[in-house]
Amino acid sequence: MVVYTRASMRRVRNSIDCLIKDNGVRVSNDAGISNIVTQYLGNLFMASHTLAMEDVLEGVPSRVTEKMNNVFLCPLQRAGSG
Repeated sequence: MVVYTRASMRRVRNSIDCLIKDNGVRVSNDAGISNIVTQYLGNLFMASHTLAMEDVLEGVPSRVTEKMNNVFLCPLQRAGSG
């Protein structure tokens, strides 16, 4: 019975009682909380929320040297034609 009590207490401790929307409205019913979370997660990965790729890449160290990149950019040749 101890395990059940601990699991029950853990569920209560990990619950969301309410959320406050951007406009300050407090939502405490399950359907409202579910809608807010669904909208938040839906908007989280929208293209309008992404950073410019150049800004992201500034923090990534380069692994391809200029010489390597020039080789990659060369036109392809058929085998035995060069």
